[in-house]
Amino acid sequence: MVRQDILAGLKNAVERGYSIDVAVSSFTNAGYKAEEVQEAAALISSSIPAVQPKSAVQAPAELISPQLKTAATLAQQQQQLPQMPAQQPMQMQQILAKERPKGSGKRMALIVMLAIIFLLLAGFLLFLVLPGFTELREEFFSMFG
Repeated sequence: MVRQDILAGLKNAVERGYSIDVAVSSFTNAGYKAEEVQEAAALISSSIPAVQPKSAVQAPAELISPQLKTAATLAQQQQQLPQMPAQQPMQMQQILAKERPKGSGKRMALIVMLAIIFLLLAGFLLFLVLPGFTELREEFFSMFG
């Protein structure tokens, strides 16, 4: 079965006037399997024979759409990851830890606690002021005062 993304990319290249050979080499250089690219190219060659290529010698990088460039770049980066030393993730965590301002966790905890105290006080004041709580208020004061 032909991969639709390869087929669409090759059709796009041919419609822009590039030769099918340049498009195929561009896709294989970008990391696609040669068999899949050849299968899609054969399908395109049989269905679009009348298209004249713009130039047989074009830079393959001009052919590749931004999504394909991104996919190829990600594939290259993933291949390079196992070659990195094991210390690098730890170094990255240390750098990220240094970027956090010191005491920001304590400051946030203090702000949260003050907000909770404020809400409790506001609720208690409303309890004292609102007229619907008279029976409950009398019972509360009889228990504590």
